[in-house]
Amino acid sequence: YAGEDALPLCIPGEIRASKLAFPKPVVLWASPANAGALDLANEIATTFGGRLTISTANEPGQATHMLLYLNKDSFVSDERLADQVKQAREGRLKIVMAHENDPEKGGCQFSRFFEVTPQELIAGGLYKSLARSCFPGRHHPVSLALLAKDLGATPARSGSVASMRRLSDSIAEHGSRFVLKIRRRSSARATTAGDGSGGEATVSVDSEESAVSVEAVQEHV
Repeated sequence: YAGEDALPLCIPGEIRASKLAFPKPVVLWASPANAGALDLANEIATTFGGRLTISTANEPGQATHMLLYLNKDSFVSDERLADQVKQAREGRLKIVMAHENDPEKGGCQFSRFFEVTPQELIAGGLYKSLARSCFPGRHHPVSLALLAKDLGATPARSGSVASMRRLSDSIAEHGSRFVLKIRRRSSARATTAGDGSGGEATVSVDSEESAVSVEAVQEHV
């Protein structure tokens, strides 16, 4: 590294160092009553994609998570948001909160939300859960990654490990197609003589057991 002015720093477990992916389908509800939520949801979907689907309905429907985007307009620009958050909590829908810190996107101090959020939601423990801070600039990818993890994203498997996992899952799903063929053939002949002067016995056994044949494996390899 002679002549270098700076050296790259990599910390084990660093959130940006690992690629994230959703191991199972996620339906993220970005309510139209929550200004800015859809833009952030689209950004998460674009960055991590895969199994993340966005719902913009007025009700949770089949959503697995609700994205609550918090900026200076939250609970002020559309009164429906408070009712929708209440509905999500009553339905035990997981709420992932994102606190905007970029002034150009309506970022504000978190203390503001204790002034504009309906007291019923505050008393019910809405803000007992951690809200992820959304920072602009070079910190923004970290904010997106933390939100993705809250939605269930995990470090993506390496190619070889992922392939083996898919192979294993495929074999399990098609287990009924495997045919186990075992053939056994045996013959035994035994004679025993005993006349008091000693005995003689002969036993002859022939057995053949075929190898286990598992069909349809090649198509999964």
